[in-house]
This record gives sequence, structure tokens and C-alpha cells, in this order.
Amino acid sequence: MEYRKLGNTGLKTSILGMGCMRLPVIDNEETNINRVEASKMFDYAIDHGVNAFDTAYVYHSDMVNIGDSPLFLGDYMEERGCRKDIILSTKLPSFSLTGKEGELDEYLNRELEALKTDYVDVYFLHNVDSETWKIYEKDGLFDFMDETLLDGRVKHWGISFHREPELLDKMLDSSNKFEVVLTQNNYLDDQFDKQAPSSIVKKHNLGNYIMEPLRGGTLANGLPESALKIIEKYAPGRSPVELAFKYLYQNPDYTTIFSGMNSLEQVKENISIAEDYSKNPLKDSDFKVLEDVASNLYKLRGNPCTYCGYCMPCPNNVNIRGCFREYNTFKIIGREHEQADWRYFGVVFPGTRADECTGCEDCLSKCPQGIDIPTELEKVTEFFGPSPE
Repeated sequence: MEYRKLGNTGLKTSILGMGCMRLPVIDNEETNINRVEASKMFDYAIDHGVNAFDTAYVYHSDMVNIGDSPLFLGDYMEERGCRKDIILSTKLPSFSLTGKEGELDEYLNRELEALKTDYVDVYFLHNVDSETWKIYEKDGLFDFMDETLLDGRVKHWGISFHREPELLDKMLDSSNKFEVVLTQNNYLDDQFDKQAPSSIVKKHNLGNYIMEPLRGGTLANGLPESALKIIEKYAPGRSPVELAFKYLYQNPDYTTIFSGMNSLEQVKENISIAEDYSKNPLKDSDFKVLEDVASNLYKLRGNPCTYCGYCMPCPNNVNIRGCFREYNTFKIIGREHEQADWRYFGVVFPGTRADECTGCEDCLSKCPQGIDIPTELEKVTEFFGPSPE
């Protein structure tokens, strides 16, 4: 297993990380992790050199109480006695903040209790947007960061990010205490979004964690037949999973690629790819195959949005960029995909989804692509359905 420096933290993490948000569950109950199977996965990962583990307050939760993921991980580390062998990251639930005095401290202490540890190596602000950033500022985030670094509960602070790069740049400029950023990237997003936030991370010289290397599994088992035929013809012997991971591993700017694995078989496959990538790297022809696959998928999208964000901010707080990104993704791979609801209703916050559009048309003159945004937002709502809240 290869290890890379995590920015300026002094830590070195494995290139493959264990994402703890899609662990196997019992009877399809997301709040009830199958601990026997998940333990086998963790055992194999640690025994083969994986030292980066990432969880969050809401992973495997009902979105109100702390999730079964940090609870299970805490039990596992205690039973195996491996806390010091793991670079542990978790996340403060930005979307649950109300501005109540002391809530940042409460959330951190709950997570430490669940994880059965007195510190986390990296503590992320989870999925921050412009509104939650205002709450953080009101809550005294920067003083809280100083306090936790001083008392040792947090070793390094980071940001977990799904938004426009300009906002990330603004947040990183606000404090030199942020040392790690977790962003989404894969070969499909590189084709979709030419303004990926990973470039901002590089600009600030921070540790660069990557999530969603398979876009929630869609680049592994959700590719249409036309894309699979391109791979079979021009990259024979390479699997979609191998191509997707090695595409990221071969970028030296990325520290660790986190994968939300949900079976021992997936753990074994992904570790095998990680161990093999330097001996059997992708060739120029393989990168061309991925460009062709992404272009093939791109033609199936719902609208020509380039996710530039010029249409935002919306007067009604609609996350136009996020709505179109998820809409286009699942127009390509199919509404029936198991990740569709989770991606749209999970990543696009309540109050910012397409059904909040009033048709004011403030955005129309701002779109370089000439997209009829209100009409397209209606299509998004029709595609995913109205917000369940």
C-alpha cells in the first residue's frame, strides 16, 4: 500500500481510504449496520495497509440522532485496540446547526463519545454552503477551532465540500487553521465540471482527500451498454472500477481516495487495484478511453449546464448548480439507480431544491448557455419528485 503526505499535517495516509457511509446493513435498515460483515471488511483493510477511515455524525442515521457508523467504528476500534493505527476523520453536521450557543461543542463531544476516543485526527465541517457558513460564523467557529486544537480534541480541521469553488476559496481564505479538504472527484465529474474545487485545494497547498471515485457506485455498475462497449473494445482487460480508481491514483495532487465500500469483495478488489496501480498504471490510451466514455455519458445528460454557477445566488436560495448536477447524472445512469434519492435529497439541502423555484427568471440573463432555468428546474422536480420534508 502506498502512503502520501496529507498536506502539512505531518500525517501520511494510505492512497485508498475506508469511507464508512455505505456499510452492509441488516434487513435493509440503514441505521442497523451488519457488524459481523463490516468487521471483516475493516479487518481486511487494516491488515492490508489501509489507515485512513472517514465517518460522519449522520452516516447510517435517521438524520436526527447520531448514526450507527460512528457508533460501530468506536466499538470496533475499542475491541481491536487499533485507534492509534487509524487516521480518523469525522464531520460536524453543518445542516443541523441552529445557531444555539454551545452546539458546536455538543456535536463534537457526542461524536467523541460514540467513537470512544478523546480526539479525532481530522474534523470536517460537513457539506458547507453559504447559509451554513453564516451560522458557523455566528456560532464562533474560529474561536471553537482554536479551543479544540488547544485542548487536543481535534488535531487538524478540514472542510468537506460539494459546492461552488468560489465559496471554498472564501472559506479557506478566512482561516489558516484549515489543513485538509474533502471534495468529490472522478473522471465523469472532470468532464461535467471544469471548475472542480480540487484546484482550490491545490492553490492553498492543503491535504486533498477525494470522495465519490465511482460516483456512488454508478461508474462501477451503472454504466450504459454504450459506455461498456467502449471500455471492452479500447481498454480490454481493464474493468470500469480499475479505470476509475487509477485515474485518480495517478494524480499526485490527491492524497487519499475514499470509497464507500459495502462488502468484503469490494474491499478486496479496491485494495488489489491500489496495490497494483504503480506496477500497472493507466496508459495514455486508457485516459483517452475514459474521455470517450465520459463524452458518451455526457450526451445523455438532461441539459447543457456546465455548472459555472453564474446563475447564483438565486433570490429564492435554489441551489441551481447542485440541482442540475444531480439531475444530469441520473438522466445518464437512470432514475431507478439506488443512489438517486440519496444524492438529490441528501446533497441538495431542504429549502434549496428545484421545487423552491418561483419562476422569477432572475437567472435567465446570467446563463452563458442560454438555458431556460425555471423550465429545467421544473423538469428536475418532475424527475426526482417534490421534497419529502
